[in-house]
Formats: sequence, C-alpha cells, structure tokens
Amino acid sequence: MAEPKVSVLLAAYNTKEEYLRAAIDSVLAQTFHDFELLIVDDASPDRNVEKVVKSYTDPRVKYFLNEQNMGISKTRTRLMQLAHGDYLAVMDHDDLILPEKLASQVSYLDSHPDIGICGTAYRRFGKRFKNNVVRHPENDREIRAWLFFKCVMHHPSVMIRRSVIADHNIGYDEKYISANDQKLYLDISEYAGLHNLPDVLSLYRLHNGMTSTKQREKISREQKELRKELFNKLGVSLNDAEIDIVNNYIMKGRSRIRNANILREIERILCAFVAANTVSKAFPEPEFSRVCAIYLIKRCFNASLWGLIGSRSLLRRTSLPVRDVKIPWLLKLMNCLLRG
Repeated sequence: MAEPKVSVLLAAYNTKEEYLRAAIDSVLAQTFHDFELLIVDDASPDRNVEKVVKSYTDPRVKYFLNEQNMGISKTRTRLMQLAHGDYLAVMDHDDLILPEKLASQVSYLDSHPDIGICGTAYRRFGKRFKNNVVRHPENDREIRAWLFFKCVMHHPSVMIRRSVIADHNIGYDEKYISANDQKLYLDISEYAGLHNLPDVLSLYRLHNGMTSTKQREKISREQKELRKELFNKLGVSLNDAEIDIVNNYIMKGRSRIRNANILREIERILCAFVAANTVSKAFPEPEFSRVCAIYLIKRCFNASLWGLIGSRSLLRRTSLPVRDVKIPWLLKLMNCLLRG
C-alpha cells in the first residue's frame, strides 16, 4: 500500500466532543484526499477522545494512546515519529481547517522545494469582538527577521516538509510548551526556507480552556528563556536591567511606558540589536533593522498615550530606519502636541 502524501498530526487531551468532532470533520472534508489523520490521545482521563475518534470508520483516521500524560511537545514528537507522509500538517484538537487548505499547501511545497515549512493566514473565532483575520509576513526573509521578536507562523496552520526535520534531526524542544513552535521554526530556518500563504485556510478557536489562558505565567517564563537563546544567536550581551527592559517593555505590547528614560533605553537596546546583527548576520538585513524600527515606533506610541511622552526628537536622531516605516497619524499628532 502506497504511503500517503500528507500526515495530519493532531494531539488531543480532554477535548470537548463538540470541538474534536468539528476538527476531525474539517480534515475529512478536504478537497485533497491523499492523507492520513494521526490522533494521539495524551492519556485523557475520561477516555472521551478515544470514544470520539473510534466512532469514525474512515481508514485514514488512526488513533494512538499515550500510556501516561507526556505533554504537548513529547506528544507532537511522537506524532512526527508515527507519520508516513512527505508533508506533516499540524492540527490543533479544537481548531478547524478550510476545505482547500491541504491542497493549497501541497501545491506550494511541491513547486518550491527550497521551502521547509508553509503556514497560512487564519481567522479567529469563538469570542465576541475577536472574529478577525490574522495575516503574518509571507516571505522567508521577513519571517526570519520577525522570529527574533515573536512567532509569525500560526502553528495549527503549518505544513512541514518531513525530509528537512528527518535529515537534520529537528524536533520539538521538550522544555517548551508554548514556545516550542517558535523554536521549531528557528531550527528549520537554518536549513530551509519559511513561507506563509496569504489565504485564510485555518480557523483558530478562542475559548477559556486554551493552554495560553490556563498557563500564562509558565508561557511567559518560557518566552524569557527562549529570548536568552536568541540573544546568544544574535551575539548581543545584555545586563539584568537591560533584559528587564526587553521583557517588560520591548516585547510586551501592553506595557505602559510612563518614563522618558525607559523609552530612551528601548531605543538604545534596539540599536544594539542591529549593531550585533551587523556582525553576526544571524537575521536577514535590512528586514531585521526594519522590524526593530517598527518596535520603536510602537513603543513611542505607547509612551505618548500612557506617559504623555513626546518622541519626535528621538525618532529624528535614531539610527534605526524609522523613515521606512509608516508612522501612525495619532503618534504624529501626539508628538506635535507634546513637543518631545
């Protein structure tokens, strides 16, 4: 029997029957049919996952049970080991994919052998006022530049070329729960290109039982640990006070900047990132410098709203390429009023 072209990888744990059935049904409704759907139940105590999965008679649906709870990273690693397909499509147990998703990604990867992982745009649903479309940068250089700051590939949307991870012994880093996807992309980017399709092909369910909601503090600690690895990759050395600025102000979009000295430190550290990258060439230029400029403008806007701090003179003197970035009209207005 021929191996399937695609292995859809779905890790499940205590999933609501409604969510799990919707996820499975969305896979079975694909216009692309040459796939296997591998579902690993991470030792759900109520055995509801097993009941739901085994109610399907489609031979492409295959159920596996962890003898004990292993966590998301180890479970996803097991899914990779079980897979037979040329391409691995990651799927979350409470999300949906649209009918053309697998076909679109297979077509793209077949015609772009240099690309190791392909994501898509997605729509959020499930909570009022958050039913919006999210699109990340599309091309490899922009994605890699952004990955220093945040994850810009939606993990439940990605399709991975299995040969890349097999040839280079790449897998999920088991010390991470939430940041394991970002770390995986960084590892793959060392050997193959990254790409996001602009089409909305995935639906991301928002609900109170999400890991990002239940384990917010642990996720925050993980992100700080991953940043230490990224500082080493970039070749930048920061003291504790500077690391606090990075964690609490630069990387934290909802930070409330009320001190002009903090804003000046943010600009100085972002310039240090660019200077280090000029030497290490860890991230693509000029894309990396432009992302740093975007972050500076965002934090200037934050400071104008929360601290009534003007930033016109700072933006004029900075070496970051802020002129290549669209400055919000409200920030321009605030800077005129504040005369900073």
